[in-house]
Amino acid sequence: MSWGVVCVAAALVLAGAPAARAAEPPTDDSSALALRAATELRLGHYADAETTWRRVIALREAQAAALPELAAGLDGLGEVLRRRGRLDDAEAVLARSLALREKAFGPESETTATALTTLGTIARSRGRYVEAEWLYRRALALVEKARPPRPVKVAGLLGNLADLYQAQGRAAEGEDLSRRALALLEEVLGPDHPDIARALDTLARHLLGRGLLDEAETLLRRARSIDEKTLGAENPEGVVVLTDLADLELRRHRAPEAVNLYARVLSISERALGGDHPDVATALNNLAVGLVAAGRSAQADPLFRRALAIGEQARESDHPSLAAVLDNLACLDHDAGRDDEAEALLRRSIGILEKAYGRDHARLAAPLQVLGEIYRGEERLQEAAPLFERALPLLERAFGPEHPRLLRTLNAMADVAQGTGDPGRAEALYRRSIAISDAASDQVWGERALALNSLALLYHGRGRKEEAKHLLARALAAVERGAGPRDPSLARILVNLAAVYSETGQASYARSLYRRAADIDAAVAPWPLTRASAARPDEP
Repeated sequence: MSWGVVCVAAALVLAGAPAARAAEPPTDDSSALALRAATELRLGHYADAETTWRRVIALREAQAAALPELAAGLDGLGEVLRRRGRLDDAEAVLARSLALREKAFGPESETTATALTTLGTIARSRGRYVEAEWLYRRALALVEKARPPRPVKVAGLLGNLADLYQAQGRAAEGEDLSRRALALLEEVLGPDHPDIARALDTLARHLLGRGLLDEAETLLRRARSIDEKTLGAENPEGVVVLTDLADLELRRHRAPEAVNLYARVLSISERALGGDHPDVATALNNLAVGLVAAGRSAQADPLFRRALAIGEQARESDHPSLAAVLDNLACLDHDAGRDDEAEALLRRSIGILEKAYGRDHARLAAPLQVLGEIYRGEERLQEAAPLFERALPLLERAFGPEHPRLLRTLNAMADVAQGTGDPGRAEALYRRSIAISDAASDQVWGERALALNSLALLYHGRGRKEEAKHLLARALAAVERGAGPRDPSLARILVNLAAVYSETGQASYARSLYRRAADIDAAVAPWPLTRASAARPDEP
């Protein structure tokens, strides 16, 4: 997901089932207990689901049940443990399930695909992308050769691989797999099946990641139409598409429309799942993100805190899904001048992520970046520098050295280098940032303008005023293309450009630039040159 404002994150939403307690089955009926455990899982009652799955496994072991029945119980427990963030335990349980199925049916049996897929998802979440791809592809190969054919399962595994590729920054490969999955399902299920809506949504998210907003919107609206026709407008299965439509509105800088959609998702989720379901926590987080983007941070704060409380109650206090909410709360605290509280939240987030994924996972880059920006704002540059230096290689390994997700970190590192008296390194970092942003879409206009403006100021300080003038003109054009001719960040760039023109003997044109800047922001001052605080759009 994206980081709105400066650093607010929206989480993915998963649909669930109506929130009513599962009926009590006989305590010695493992099949009935398994049904109860699966129901508790869907309801988000993870602790109850874990207890019940463990009872199922104990019964089946005591009754010397067939190996596949025992393996099915282990698969269920492994999924619960994964959702609770206990990834080491989940991997151990699923490895046992896999061994049992291989013993019963052989290593080439399709029945091993479930455990392989969940193990792949765990590996992906921990940043072990090569291992995750191997597991997914092994499961895919087994399902593809199954008889009779399993096209829906094949499409699901193609979707898993597509999501893995997106996490790695392999956007084109992920999009190809998503299109293949969609075509496969349409051939089998027709154009209006609910599973088609899920496949359309997956493809749309890949297109959003590439900045192809118009095509993504077409797919999402088709998916929403299918959901409304087949499931009804208020079915919780439809909140996935509604959430992605809201994300799209944020990408288009239409925060009020996004807030309306996020609020609808929350209403549907609470009505269907109850007020303490983990998916309700996700919906609260997403609505709060939209409120912040709409300039309503005071209303967002209690929603983030409620989301955190639900997450802590439903999962574990160190579950990795809590990190996004902690990061978001830290951003609000930072914006309100509560930097001590923000730092504590970010350090908790970093600790949770390191425990869950290790020190080298790309997800750590976000809280490291935000903590570095807090230190930079406090002029604690020597403390900020190692945080940015740690974040950059995490992003490079995950996305490659030329991915737009590196821009924010590169610009921050350049600012610190300039502030600590290393203009040569600052110039190299700004130039790298500009080169990456020039090859990307206009969705990165904020970071592009920031790097261009900052490099212009560096050149101005060295007396290279014509080069500074050219860079500022490019920064101006970037903001105009990305945000329009009245964006507030234009005023500062216009003032900087006017100052350079005034210094180079073009006072009349400089005055016209000053007048335009004042028309956008009456409070803008004509001197000295300063960094432009270009708004940061959503990450590509």
